Amino acid sequence: MNLVKTSCCAIQDIDRLCSHFTPKEAMISFCQQAILKPPMFGRDIGVRDQISSFYLFTTAVGTAYRPYGQAFYDFTVKNNLGEVWQSPLRPNKAWHPDHENRVYVWMPNHANIKAWWVVNDPDKTEVVAAVKTRKRKAEPGPMPVPFTEDDLFVPHTEADECPF
Repeated sequence: MNLVKTSCCAIQDIDRLCSHFTPKEAMISFCQQAILKPPMFGRDIGVRDQISSFYLFTTAVGTAYRPYGQAFYDFTVKNNLGEVWQSPLRPNKAWHPDHENRVYVWMPNHANIKAWWVVNDPDKTEVVAAVKTRKRKAEPGPMPVPFTEDDLFVPHTEADECPF
């Protein structure tokens, strides 16, 4: 999974959701990127909590695809991680006329995501508990950790069912 900025600063696209085999694995990846990843280009320096207001994710629906989008939707609702809207199924006539797609709009509950992460972080780090929500113009936070070339590409395992 990669979090991709859109032309609106309040909306990000969850790209490659299909590369995760479980919705919990996808949520762990989301938290690692949105909460713990050091600031990079286009992000506010010193603010490590980068949970946006809205996230878009999609799913391909057909006999050859596993229901990764619906599973992530169900997971977020079941764990009270925010409100999610889903579109009706629509055929993808332009690129893949043999299957349909659904779009989801997720409005994350910041506090609940952070609480979920404290319990589910595979590294059991204390960083999230120490993160305080502060206003953008408040006192400057710690300097960001320099990133390496490895931070620019997030490796993942390809799933055969991934439509892209």
